[in-house]
Amino acid sequence: MTTAKLLYDLQELDQQLDNLSQRLAVISESLGDRNTLIVLEEKVVESQERVRILQGEHSDMEMTADSTREKITSVETSLYDGSARQPRELQNLDLELGVLKRELVSLEDKIIESLETLDPIREELRERSEALKEDEVVWDNVQQELSHEKESIQASLNTLQKQRQQVGRKLGSLDLQLYERLRLTKGGQAVARMERGICRACSMALPTHQLQRVRVSREPVLCSSCGRILYVG
Repeated sequence: MTTAKLLYDLQELDQQLDNLSQRLAVISESLGDRNTLIVLEEKVVESQERVRILQGEHSDMEMTADSTREKITSVETSLYDGSARQPRELQNLDLELGVLKRELVSLEDKIIESLETLDPIREELRERSEALKEDEVVWDNVQQELSHEKESIQASLNTLQKQRQQVGRKLGSLDLQLYERLRLTKGGQAVARMERGICRACSMALPTHQLQRVRVSREPVLCSSCGRILYVG
């Protein structure tokens, strides 16, 4: 087996390792990432707070209305049970009753308005809570899938690393240094396949003498155009 063939195989392994490592990095960032859920949780809390405030205001108005009704009953009792006999006293009770009844009407209108405001917020809270539950289920499923994929990738990386070591042991240190240097400077592609007299990396036709060298030499031959190691597959 020629050095170019070994280097080409090494490059194939390195490209697989690079792809899996990149995917593993993406998975590692995604595992435990709850940013999307946090946004939904904040929206739920926002709706809960609005409902709490509006319900508190509604309850306060209901309590005030109940207290006003009790006052109206008390005034009506004093007005009609005969305990108040003086004209001035009766007049004051009648005036107070009128004020209380107007206050009650105003309160009841506000209570209705508060319900009209509160109901849509309650519906919003319900919808947001349901959306959060659904997304939590999806998130849990995705996390499980990512965990399984991570385990699979790590196993594949271990296998590929062993294969790379086996190939690397068959190569000389100078050839490995050349390969690693070209991988850094040539965008990860140190070895280029040669087909029909053309370097597939730079698409340039090679001189006849170089074609002959690539075919017969057991040592690496570089493309005269792009400088990559040529391999005839």
